[in-house]
Amino acid sequence: MLSRSQHVWRGRSALLAFLSIAALSVGNAQAAITVEKTLVAETPEAFEKGVAYPLIGLHGADPTYLSVRVYKWTQRGDDMYVLEPTDDFTVYPELVRISSDTRKSVTIKAAKPLQRGTEGDYRIVLREFDRADGTDNPPPESEAMMTLRVKPQASVPMIVRAPAAARALPLEIEGMREAPPPSAAEKASGARPGQLLRLRNPGPVYQRIVALGVNQPAGEKNQLVGYVLPGQSIDLNVPLKQGDRVEVLYASGPDAKVDLRSQRPDDRQVVSWTVQ
Repeated sequence: MLSRSQHVWRGRSALLAFLSIAALSVGNAQAAITVEKTLVAETPEAFEKGVAYPLIGLHGADPTYLSVRVYKWTQRGDDMYVLEPTDDFTVYPELVRISSDTRKSVTIKAAKPLQRGTEGDYRIVLREFDRADGTDNPPPESEAMMTLRVKPQASVPMIVRAPAAARALPLEIEGMREAPPPSAAEKASGARPGQLLRLRNPGPVYQRIVALGVNQPAGEKNQLVGYVLPGQSIDLNVPLKQGDRVEVLYASGPDAKVDLRSQRPDDRQVVSWTVQ
């Protein structure tokens, strides 16, 4: 099972970041469960009492065991999903058996008093296991038949909402910088050096990136879904040259209504920048 002593997880390579209601595919079935898009508590007190998180087994899914853990969520430059072990929460049960057409829930509860003055950002990590003891089936006796099984994982935002008095501040474009040279493995897969566009969220509430456009309005055809956490900066790999105009469409928090197909007013905001 996942242990609290693990090193930092980097979601870019290790996790699937589910930003909407999604299916987690496991085993030989096409999909095993659906998971909620974002778990938000209106106040820290809600988690101190315990919040139920539902897991729904889809019709025809193979039975599987899922471990459920909570990790602290931070951001570091071009990695939007850095997950670090935390003892802020307990999860019960930590291992759940899910099969076809079943609905179960786990209780996520604060293990100690949570901060009251700021938003708390976490992610729920679900991982598949073969057996009820949280381990995988042993490999075949014949080494020639051994294969590497990549276990599906899912990562879902879990937010302890900032105080009602906290107000989101406009997202900022800080500029661009050259991306680090690709590693040997990245070069082998065709990766090339590029530019990184830096976005910063100076406010106390997370911002959700809806779309990004270069020399065109940010809209449905150039969607880019991601997050910028409070007080954090992120780097996006965007091909840019002098004179290019970048437009970022974003919304504040989980309640923002973003409708790219409708012309009616909504909670979208836009920030733009021209490469000098």
